[in-house]
Amino acid sequence: MKINNNKIINANTIIFDYDGTLYNSSIGYIKSFRKICDILIGDGIKIPKQYSDNEIIKWLGVTPKDMWAEFMPQLSEKDRKNYSVKLGELIARSISNGDGALYDGVTETLQYLKSKNKVLVLLSNCTNKYMTMHKNKFSLNKYFDLFCCSEDFGYMSKSEIFSGYIENPNENYIVVGDRYKDIEISENKKNVFAIGCGYGFGNISELEKSDIIIENISELCDIL
Repeated sequence: MKINNNKIINANTIIFDYDGTLYNSSIGYIKSFRKICDILIGDGIKIPKQYSDNEIIKWLGVTPKDMWAEFMPQLSEKDRKNYSVKLGELIARSISNGDGALYDGVTETLQYLKSKNKVLVLLSNCTNKYMTMHKNKFSLNKYFDLFCCSEDFGYMSKSEIFSGYIENPNENYIVVGDRYKDIEISENKKNVFAIGCGYGFGNISELEKSDIIIENISELCDIL
């Protein structure tokens, strides 16, 4: 399935989201979230409600700062940061225990794109520590030319990071992601082609402004 669109045909740089696009982090994140809830309760802090798996997953792909502001707005910023660090430690332990894996076809797809001399960028709403763990665990340096985690940019939005630090207005780009924060990079941008990942953690309404939607990362090999 080749797409006859100048934005995608002439695009040399592909910007990937990570969680929900390349990496299935749902099991480890759900476990870690429930553990941090137990810690909060143990510290005498009331949890707003009992969260379902789907309600927890909605925070995947959201910056830690925004997640804690929505989840526990009653906490001080200092306390939110402290518990965010604890949650990060739980997630790191979960990753080490093998809770989570790259989606089927990711490695082969990245290898294919590199063989086509594409410049690959990883842009994630995560901490530097989280990204470093995954770079080491999955040897991501073999594929990606640039790593951008939101912590390094003061948790700016992905659109702001793209426009301020990545974009060359004279070049075309492809953005691949499963959440609206990925797709909105292409809004009002004539040089960005948006590919939504229907298999990720976002709902279909988040992807409605995508140029196309894929159901498996391997489809990129047919498109590109």
